[in-house]
Amino acid sequence: MYTPHFWLPVKITSKHGTVFKIFGVWRGGYLDGDSWRLNSGIKSIEEDDEYFYVEGYSGSLYKCYKDNQSTTGYGAAVLEDLTRRLKEQGVTLEVIEDIKNEDSIHVRPTSGVRPGLST
Repeated sequence: MYTPHFWLPVKITSKHGTVFKIFGVWRGGYLDGDSWRLNSGIKSIEEDDEYFYVEGYSGSLYKCYKDNQSTTGYGAAVLEDLTRRLKEQGVTLEVIEDIKNEDSIHVRPTSGVRPGLST
């Protein structure tokens, strides 16, 4: 399970279609710098009072603290560069402000058994 310090839902659109993903940022320490990861795509999302549990198409699971839906200066620079590089290939990347208001994504309450894992 991945638990990013900060995260943003993003929408990536190309001539092949649209996919929604989680862009996660982890703060590093003195010896290891910050890092980022873009999941394989949102397969399902469950939520409780504090977290979104996002299952990716690869089977990965992201536990995203609701109050940390944002990024760092490092994350913003990575997103800016990624957006520019994708645009050169005819692909757009947009940050989604409210994942629960995105029509293509259905967020459901956790089952209480194994949050984030669809059955």
